[in-house]
Formats: sequence, structure tokens, C-alpha cells
Amino acid sequence: MGKPPIKHPHWINKLYLLSALTMCLSVIIAFNTEKSPDLEDNQKIADVVLNLNGKTYREHCTTCHPGGKKAEKTEQNNNTLRSAPHPDIAPHNIADLGCTGCHLGEGMAVDVTISHGVPGLGARDILKQTDIQASCYFCHELKLLTGAEKAWEGYKLYLKNGCDTCHYIEGVGNAGRYGPELSNIGDFLGLLTLQNAIRYPKKYPVNSIMPRFPLSQSQAKYLSYFLKSRVANPPHSSPMQQQANKRKSASKSLQTSDNTGIKLLREKKCLACHKYGKHDAPIGPDLTYISQMRTQAYINEFLTTPAFHIPGSTMPIVTMTSIDRNKISEFLAKNQPPPLLDNNPKKLYMIFCQRCHAADGNGKGLLQPNLSGFPRQFKDNSLFYQTISDKKIISSVREGIPGTSMPAYGKILSDTDIEMLMDTIFSSLIKIKRTDKIQLTQIPDRVDKNTQQSRSKKNFKKYCLRCHGKNGTGTGPEYLSHLPRPRNLRNKPYFNALKDKRIAEAIFHGIPGTAMPSFKKELSADELWNMVTFIRKFSKDDE
Repeated sequence: MGKPPIKHPHWINKLYLLSALTMCLSVIIAFNTEKSPDLEDNQKIADVVLNLNGKTYREHCTTCHPGGKKAEKTEQNNNTLRSAPHPDIAPHNIADLGCTGCHLGEGMAVDVTISHGVPGLGARDILKQTDIQASCYFCHELKLLTGAEKAWEGYKLYLKNGCDTCHYIEGVGNAGRYGPELSNIGDFLGLLTLQNAIRYPKKYPVNSIMPRFPLSQSQAKYLSYFLKSRVANPPHSSPMQQQANKRKSASKSLQTSDNTGIKLLREKKCLACHKYGKHDAPIGPDLTYISQMRTQAYINEFLTTPAFHIPGSTMPIVTMTSIDRNKISEFLAKNQPPPLLDNNPKKLYMIFCQRCHAADGNGKGLLQPNLSGFPRQFKDNSLFYQTISDKKIISSVREGIPGTSMPAYGKILSDTDIEMLMDTIFSSLIKIKRTDKIQLTQIPDRVDKNTQQSRSKKNFKKYCLRCHGKNGTGTGPEYLSHLPRPRNLRNKPYFNALKDKRIAEAIFHGIPGTAMPSFKKELSADELWNMVTFIRKFSKDDE
């Protein structure tokens, strides 16, 4: 038998009707609140016809802006205009080009609100004063242009900050394939929307992996000018010109007699995100000492597929040839870092730890938003360190943690350096003694009895799915509510290095400092160990 039809409350349709009528009334009021200052019932509307790209365009703009002049109200009479002359735009001609091709807006409208841009994301918002630079590269070739200096600066910022590493714009820079295509972004978003997306990339969507670049408000505006100029069909270019300008960007091997490592890193935009020596960028991990942390094979594989070694990595797959990739990995793996002249533990912390863990140890360092996993919190997290053996903590520092951005420091720091660093972290940030440990309840011994897989699946759905997700990716329905984020159970390098006992302890006792609670009261001994087996399968599914 089929399910019975759902009965909605009798008042629901009336509510929908009332809401629709209210919305229509609001729109009508909004559009009629501010009428064009000089239009009267008997006034004629200027109707200009233009021929652009072989197409006919019509505009009413000169009704209020005769000759392209700026329309302003006088103090004596709101219906009388005082006109300011339009700036000289030679060799352009308003009579030939019209208004909306450069200024945007809705040329056929006779209402101020609509004619200056339909409400929404600002795609057709009128461009005024210096903002008019955003339209210069609609048609002009991308080169320094008098009157468009700020838009040109935005273009240079786009390349300098490695935006083309992730994003694709037809005919501009590298053929990025990691983020949304921006070839026609100017057709959809206005300047303010673009600026907010640049300055606050994680505001919407909230799970965006785009990092926040250290750009000033002015730089974000210049960059928005350039992006706004990326449109599908420029208004003042012929179809033949449009077709001729469609250039495909291809990756080429670096052809240069000066193949220094720094030049390679700069050419491939590595330095737009990463720190290396004196070249600093606050987005990706510091590469200065990477030769002492990672092997050449690891670096090469990471450049090929970042998520292979660190699942969930936000680093894009940079477009480059195998020759360039080998040159970069060889340089990074073999170039010797500068010597550590001062082994003061506080200075060591600031060099190696604070970019991720933060200067005060709260785990929200400069790089934290751009890492696949949340750096371990030191501040206000003493319970975690009271439940982890000192041997395990030292091992994590010396050998690193596979599947994460935590590298091995065993070749950079001596055993004495690590011991002093740990003493400083415990005393200054965790604020307990390293010997202050809590003896946890012993987890149940592993039993031979096997619970059916369906039972483990049911328990996972009941207790784990909301955070870790159906497929174990750590992106369940509630994952955005937690920081640190839930663990990605499909992280093969991480779980391959983890013993079954450690997984069982995390389930049985929970993990202090995270949203992972204890399930010792919910799961029996056989359910606990079968859950360990069930969780193991997530990281082995791809084998």
C-alpha cells in the first residue's frame, strides 16, 4: 500500500497567497518611491538607437542625462536639473557608443531605481566616477591603459597572488581548474559583491576553501575592477573580434637560462601562498625548512596530487609539466635551509609552531583556516595532554603525523631542542606539568565475538553520521558546527599509522578539546571493537 497523502493545515494556502501579495506590493512601492527627478506625466522620453556588434540597442538614458551630462536636483525645484558636463572621453563618442555599454544600468528603464541597476547581486549596477574603470577592459586589450590604471593594477594583483592557479579566465594566466571559472564573472556579480567575496571568502559559502589574501580595501577594489571586466560578449567589439580574442591558456615548460629555485617558485605562484626564506606569504606552510621535513619523492607526489598525502588538502593541483615539477621538488628537497643560530625554545616556537597553533596556543594560527585539519590546541586544553603519554607527544613532534600538515622535526631539532620546546609549551601555554597525567579507565579487551556488520552500520548511523558523514569524509550534517572539524575517516595515511587500540580509546573515552564524546556507555565491548573494524573500512575503500 502507498503512503497516505500528506494533509497540510487548512490555512497554509491562504498564508502563501498573503505572502505573495505582500511581496508584490513591496516591490511596487519600492519601484515608485523614487521617480526620476525630471520626468513629468507629459514629458517626452529620449529614445536613442545604437548599432553595436551588428545588433540594435535602445536607451532612454539621455532623458535625464542630455549629452551624457550628470543630472542633479536644484534646491529651488526638485523637478529642475542642473547639468554637469560629461568628461572628455575622446576618442570615444557618446553618440556612437551610448551609455550602458560603459556605465551599465538598464537603459530602457524610466525609473531611477531600475535604470541604475536591478536589485540583486549588482551585475548591472551603474558604474560611476572611478568605478567606470571596471568597464575599460570589456573591449580594450589587457595592457596598461590611460584612465584604467586601477583596473590594470587589479589585473597584476590577480596574477601576483596566484589567482590563476585555482581559477580559469579565458586568455589570462594559467588554466586554473580548482575554483570556479571567472571568464564571465562580470556578467553575474557587481563590484561590491566581488569585493566582499575577495575580502571575506569564507562568509559565503561558509565552507569555502578559498583563503583570505592579505589585500587592502583598495587592492580588493582594484581586483574587482579587473574581474568585473570579464564578460562573455563585450558590447563594443564585433563577433569576429570576440572570436579572435578567445585564447586558450596552455602550460609550458619554463624556458629560461636562470633556473634558480626561487625563480621556479615565483613563476609557478608558490610564493603567492607559501613562505620561503625572506619571501613571506601567510596562506600556506613555510617551505624554508622543507628539505629537512619531506623527501623529494613526497614533494613530487604532493605537487602532482596534494590530497594523496593529505586528504582534504586545500592546495590546488598547479598546472605544470613534469619537468617543472621535478625541478621544483629537487630544489626544495636539496636546498639547505639557513642554520638555526638561536635555539631559545620560545624563538623555536615562533619559527616552527605559531603559524599553525597561534602565538597563544589556541590552535587558530594564521594558517589554520587553510589547513585540512585543525591544529592541536594548547591553550585551555590541558585535559587532552593529561590523557596522552609524553612519549606519544614527543613522537608526533619528532616524526610528524601522517595525513596531516604536521611535519617531522627530528632532522631540524635535536632531542634537547624538542625537550626544551615541550617544556615551554606545557609551562607557558598548556599550563600544567608534563608529568601531570590522568589514569583513564582501561578499555575492554578485544573479544573474538563479531557483531553483524548491519549492527555496526546501525550504530555508526546513530552515533557518528551526524558529524563524520555517511561516507566518513568528516562532512556530516553538523560538521560546520564544530571546530576542530570532525575527523576524515577516509584519511588513509593517518589511519594506516594509527593502531586499533588508539581508535578504540578515542571512541571509548572521547577526545578532549574536540566535539568527540565518550561512547563507553553506549557500546558494549564487542560493539566497540567491531566499530573499530567498521571505521577501518572507510580508509581502505579505495584500495
